[in-house]
Amino acid sequence: MTPKESLLFKDYKNAYKRFLMTIECTKYKPVNKGALLGFADLYIPKFGIEVFGCAIFEKGTHKWVTFPQKEVTDELGVKKYFSHLRFKEKSHMDAFSNAAVQAIMKKANASQAAASGRKEEQESDEEIPF
Repeated sequence: MTPKESLLFKDYKNAYKRFLMTIECTKYKPVNKGALLGFADLYIPKFGIEVFGCAIFEKGTHKWVTFPQKEVTDELGVKKYFSHLRFKEKSHMDAFSNAAVQAIMKKANASQAAASGRKEEQESDEEIPF
């Protein structure tokens, strides 16, 4: 690892630590369309800010989150997307994205487990013959 890469890695680790465990997913809506897994609303307690409509994507084993985006169609009919927010440093966006992915997956798994529990409860009620 070169000295420059070492500094970049250190900056990434520091940024990741700042965002680690400070993002909560308040709502998750699965979509599962192509690389798009779904949309999430996030709460960042450190700043007291809520961000609505973040998209979570997956390609292979890599997952990432983007801020809400505006869709614009150019003269040729090609759709382009522009974020309303951004970090100036890529390492900060990567750290935010990783922490957000963890929060969203935690919410998605909890929602899935709750739905599974409700389904099992309904099935067990149906088995009672009286």
